[in-house]
Amino acid sequence: MKRLVACLVLLASLLGSVGCTSSEVSLDGYWDGLSLESVVADVEVAEQRFCKWIELLAKAEPQTQNDSIEALVEVLESDRVLSLVVGEWATNYLYGVGSPLRNQPIYRKWLTALEKSEAIPDEDKSYVGQHLGYINHNDVGQRIEEFTMNNRWGESVAISDHIARPTLLLMVDTTCPSCVDMMQSVEECEPLRKALQRGALEWVLVAVGQTPESIVPLYDEKSPLGWSIFCASRGGLEESYFDTSAAPAMWLIDEQGVVVVPMTRDVAHLAKELKNL
Repeated sequence: MKRLVACLVLLASLLGSVGCTSSEVSLDGYWDGLSLESVVADVEVAEQRFCKWIELLAKAEPQTQNDSIEALVEVLESDRVLSLVVGEWATNYLYGVGSPLRNQPIYRKWLTALEKSEAIPDEDKSYVGQHLGYINHNDVGQRIEEFTMNNRWGESVAISDHIARPTLLLMVDTTCPSCVDMMQSVEECEPLRKALQRGALEWVLVAVGQTPESIVPLYDEKSPLGWSIFCASRGGLEESYFDTSAAPAMWLIDEQGVVVVPMTRDVAHLAKELKNL
C-alpha cells in the first residue's frame, strides 16, 4: 500500500510538472527487455518504470498511445505471471481512485487491447468487461444510470425520482474511515453547503452493503445536515455500472440527470464545477 501511494504521488507530480523528460525518452521500444526475471530482480524499480511509462503515455499522441499499449500487451502475452503483475499495476495507476488519469481514455485503450488479445487467458482478464462498463457508463455528458435504492422505512426509490435539481450523489461504505471523512468534507465545503441551503443542490447519500434497518443511525445523524439517506439493499446497485467497491465516490449530476462530474473523490473540483450549472 505504501508503494502504491508513493507511485501515485510520483505519477501525479510527473503529470503536473513543467519541462519533464517526456520528450527525452521514446515510447518506441520502451518495454524491450521486460521479463518476469527483470521485475523480480527489483520490483520497486520495475513499478516506477511503469509509472514513468504512464507519464509518457499521457503526453503522447493517440496513435502512439495505441502502439505502445499494444507493444506492452504483446510482451505480456509471453508470460502469464508477468501479465498478472502488470495488469494489477495498470488497474491501480490508470483506474485507482487516487489516479490523476482515472477518467481519461488511456485505461479504456488498455482494456480494449487486453480484450482483443487471444494469447492472454480469459480467466486472467475476467475484470475487463466489467471495468469497460464502469468507464463507459456514468461519464461526463451521459445520463446517470438508473437504479433503485431503499430509504430507512424499506421503501424503494429510483435515483431519477431524486434528481429534480442538480444533485451530489455520494456512495459510501459506512465502515470505511475515508468514507466518513468524505461525508465530513462535503459538509464542511462552503460552496456545497450554501448551494444545499438555498435549494440549488441536493445531497443524496447511498450506503452500500447496508439495509434499511442498519441505516437508521446514519439517517438520524446525517439527515438534519441536509442529506437524503438511502441504502443499496435490494436495489440492484451492485449489478449496475457503478463501481461500489471504489467507495467513497461522488458524482455531480445536473437537473436533467446528466453527469457533470464523473466518479471522483475531489470535493474541491466538484464544488468548482457546481458553478457551471
